[in-house]
Amino acid sequence: MGQISIVLNGRTYRLNCGDGEEQRLAALAAYLKDKFDALTRESGGAVNEQLLLMTALIITDELFDAVGETSTSAVNVSPASEPSRAS
Repeated sequence: MGQISIVLNGRTYRLNCGDGEEQRLAALAAYLKDKFDALTRESGGAVNEQLLLMTALIITDELFDAVGETSTSAVNVSPASEPSRAS
């Protein structure tokens, strides 16, 4: 089994993958990091969970554009309840 380390938002994540998939996973992680870093710069350097979510949405939008998805009808989305937060 292959394994790579990814650094995102100052944290290191070790991910397992199939043998021979390390290079592909590293390339995907580099793309994610580039998008996240660009969004972080555009937002004035603020780093939080919202920026990670926005990064995921931007990449998902790019994917939908690439496969020719023109409406969200193919995606079943229901509103999530607000997570409870400890005070």
